[in-house]
Amino acid sequence: MPATLPTHPLAVLPLKLWRPRWFDGVALAVGATAPDIAYALGGALVVRSHTVAAMFWWGLPVTMLTAWLVRLGAPSVAAHLPGALREYGVLRRVRHPWWVTVVSALLGDASHLLWDLVTHPGPGVVAQWRLVRDVSDYAALLLLPLFLWYVGRRHLIRRWHGPAPAVPRRPLLFWSVAVETFAAGAFVTGRLEYFGPHVFIVRLIVSAMIALLVASVALHFVGAPGDRPAAVAAVPRG
Repeated sequence: MPATLPTHPLAVLPLKLWRPRWFDGVALAVGATAPDIAYALGGALVVRSHTVAAMFWWGLPVTMLTAWLVRLGAPSVAAHLPGALREYGVLRRVRHPWWVTVVSALLGDASHLLWDLVTHPGPGVVAQWRLVRDVSDYAALLLLPLFLWYVGRRHLIRRWHGPAPAVPRRPLLFWSVAVETFAAGAFVTGRLEYFGPHVFIVRLIVSAMIALLVASVALHFVGAPGDRPAAVAAVPRG
């Protein structure tokens, strides 16, 4: 489904709000999307990634790698976001016990399979199930941004993990590189074999992630004296 990536993280991220120290939020969110990341490759791998066995040979390694990349780019990406969203930059130095990350990754993947079991029963799906599926997908487009806003507004990331590191901000460079890289990814996506809208959109999402990572790397190679560090919103008392 085109909206599957917002839907699946939203289903599992409340666990992080419930017990922040028990779960790795990045691994939860990435694990919940791991089966659908296979859409970027297309073909039969998509079916194989949506199985219990694939949680271990596909979901876990893909989640561990992607979570590492997310943490790697977090400071530079977050520094170019507005307000309290800059606090997500601290994710770079957050380190959970390995077993917390592994369990969170597997829980995220399992939640994806369970949610698909409910909302994608099979070829004989009745109208009521289609309604559940469509409502959940489109609602997630609104609810996931609200969730991120809530976490930022309450400064929960900073309360859990401390302040984000101060990193240089060069908005023109960062967003220019990000947009150009995404445009290149979108062009390549348009040239690849078309497997349907779900594959096309996931490929665009992967292109966007790569674009942000490339922009983050560019900042490290083109840094200059006088760059302004990102200002992080103060946490109100009480």
